Amino acid sequence: TYWLGMKLFAIGSCVQEKMSITSLAQPVAKALYEKLHEVVNLSILELHAVNTPKIIVVHKEESDTRLLKANPSVGKFSDCHSSAAGKCLLAFSGEFDIDTTAPFALHKYTDHTVIDWDTFVKMIHEIKISCYALVDEEREYGLTCLGAPILVRYGHAIAALSIAGPSSRMKENLEHKIDCVIRAARQIS
Repeated sequence: TYWLGMKLFAIGSCVQEKMSITSLAQPVAKALYEKLHEVVNLSILELHAVNTPKIIVVHKEESDTRLLKANPSVGKFSDCHSSAAGKCLLAFSGEFDIDTTAPFALHKYTDHTVIDWDTFVKMIHEIKISCYALVDEEREYGLTCLGAPILVRYGHAIAALSIAGPSSRMKENLEHKIDCVIRAARQIS
């Protein structure tokens, strides 16, 4: 005979809007860092950037004692097409449709950077199926990243969780690392 009314729904929606993705993700990102000992980034999508979609790193977990550090730092922009988080965000964005978007410039950072539009579109479709992205020296030689989307209603990504490190370390137990990143992103979702 009793049920929750629209007033409680409205109050709950206000609370949900106030909860920051960073505060929700921070404990999971920290646990992921402690498990894998690689830099963990939490990134969001910026579609209105000049020329190409960008990601913004909003949280980072890393050690001060590691000599090799992965860029970018918190608050910095980076091209989506050469980052694992960026590719995940494009694949699962509710605002971006790879099939209807006019090709944008794919800047070549290394010989491994995907700069062919058709290849890039195919890669985004594969990420939609696998639910993770792997970037092997596409942004910087010697740097490998992998990321997974943080999904909300309707399967849209509001952020992406990624890890980055030297290619030699990242390729050790790669399947385990992929599983850990996907699980962490799902936990935040």
